[in-house]
Amino acid sequence: MMKKKLEKYYPLGYDYRPEIIITALMCMLLSGWAFLMFRAGLNLALESVTQEYIDGVRIIEETAFYKVPTFVSLLGEFQSFALVFIFAVITAVYRYFYHYQHSKSIYLMKRLPKRSELYKRCLSGSAVISLICLAVMAGLVAVCFMEYISIVPEEFVRIF
Repeated sequence: MMKKKLEKYYPLGYDYRPEIIITALMCMLLSGWAFLMFRAGLNLALESVTQEYIDGVRIIEETAFYKVPTFVSLLGEFQSFALVFIFAVITAVYRYFYHYQHSKSIYLMKRLPKRSELYKRCLSGSAVISLICLAVMAGLVAVCFMEYISIVPEEFVRIF
């Protein structure tokens, strides 16, 4: 049932499953990489200003307020998610040229009463890829923010 719903958003005869698998793998790998780099940056920055640990709690020098990184400054690796958006653009272009293959369905698509059908079938999959990536990024930012709040003492927490 789900397959029939998705097929109306892709070109006729197009196998969209590899796109979904590649998108999922890219989002998982980039999320893992971004989170690891976030934690590594946070740990390195806090190690330089940490005086000592008391009962597992990090004690930071009081004069180190501006040495503790802001939350936004630690999100630098999120720029790697641009790869997913580039993939979405490439797949949209590929889906357009897919209509020129095999039975020359581009002529059929251009003769349809709804001229927007061709563009819907080319762009909707890329829109879904982009929305999935944005949702993954939003969730990862929330997880990173909770991690930042739990590690950095309250008086040193800065967003920007």
